Amino acid sequence: MREIIKSLAIVLFFLVQSIYSQEVPTFNFSYQKRLFNHDFGKNWNTLSTFLPANYGITQKRKAIDSDSLYRLIQVGASYDFANDYEFFSYLSIKHKNLRSYLYPRFVTNVSSFQRFTGLPKDEQRLSLVSGETDLSGLSYSNDHIYFHFGRGRESWGSGEDIQLALSHNSPSYDYFKFLYDHNKVRFIYFHGFLETINQNNRYIAGKGFEISNYKNLVASISEVIIYSGFNRPVDFSFLNPISSILEVEQNNRQNLLGFDNANAIWQISIDKLIKNRLRISGNLMIDELILDSEEIDSGKVNSYGWSFRASYSIMKNNNFFNFYFSTLSISTHALKHGIGSNNFVQRGHPLGWQMGSDGYQFKIGCKALRHENLIFNVEINKTTYGENSINLSPYLKYDYHKAKEFPSGDVKNITKFLFNFIWGFDANTSLLFNYQYNYSFDFDDHILNIKYVYSISKE
Repeated sequence: MREIIKSLAIVLFFLVQSIYSQEVPTFNFSYQKRLFNHDFGKNWNTLSTFLPANYGITQKRKAIDSDSLYRLIQVGASYDFANDYEFFSYLSIKHKNLRSYLYPRFVTNVSSFQRFTGLPKDEQRLSLVSGETDLSGLSYSNDHIYFHFGRGRESWGSGEDIQLALSHNSPSYDYFKFLYDHNKVRFIYFHGFLETINQNNRYIAGKGFEISNYKNLVASISEVIIYSGFNRPVDFSFLNPISSILEVEQNNRQNLLGFDNANAIWQISIDKLIKNRLRISGNLMIDELILDSEEIDSGKVNSYGWSFRASYSIMKNNNFFNFYFSTLSISTHALKHGIGSNNFVQRGHPLGWQMGSDGYQFKIGCKALRHENLIFNVEINKTTYGENSINLSPYLKYDYHKAKEFPSGDVKNITKFLFNFIWGFDANTSLLFNYQYNYSFDFDDHILNIKYVYSISKE
């Protein structure tokens, strides 16, 4: 049966030539091209620290009349050369201001494909061991308001791939989101359910305020909260989009009293473009800020994180090149809590940076756009992390914010070389290729993945 699956994958990869191209939002060609164009100063009227790159918040969809019915159907497959396969589809229907969408995935190995967290089954079906709905939901939008209810993930922060607490690499979760945009000012709020661990219900809520001149500057401030408790219901004090956890806990307005049943971080983000060439992005996250002399004398330390990215863009012979450098650091105790169910994790994985915390990272690379239909990227990065990273112990509580070496304990170093490209080789199809070589003191491995997307759109 596995040979049947392999034959089907080969057919999808190499024989199908009349396909409409648009993959799921993170990986489709239009999404990657918009990310690339942001470094060249294009589409900054759509750039936000709270929204994905393919959501045009101030850009009307002129290509599709608001009264028309627009349908998009996509199917595709991934093969990772470890003899593991993924099959997926993406269905979307838009009518006037309403949109519905569904993105199911099926795999032969639950650990081989990024962002997949479905549970393996005892019995296989056509060599497939698990499936899950990665994205689904309903949304409404107009020129000023966006409302979403369904399953997805939030990615908050400026710059490409330097998010700290919330990232598009996390497992998906169910939530609703509201955004209001008017006169270069944006307000966003979301609230959702993460999971239940040992009968502790875990929830997430976030709110943010952003300003943009739609040309070369975006700045925001935000608060994100995770709260939990034994059979705890939704807390209406955190449903209030204007309140803050600081006031809620100080005045006992929550449904589970005390200061130990919720965890919050605050973040400041800024994106600046200089002469349409140099882009500078930065994020500063505060988890625990020690100000009282009594806490300082007891040995408590601050918990925080920061990230920075700089990119410089040039054009030559109608080809576009972008050279970039980024660095990121999250302290040992950041994103953890005195109650482990309030850590910034979901289904055993970090909600933000993929290594979670207790570490830092450096990246240097080059991206290029050729002939408007091929984007490729070459990158070298080095990651250092300690034994207290929430990626290693997702639900372990922190040790009272006592000072430790950073990174702590048994420190690991991983150096990675990446090469990937996405090729929209006609108006209807796209091919994605990713190669990654990982080197550490005690291991090295190669990861190779190909993804082919088949889509049909109809108005």
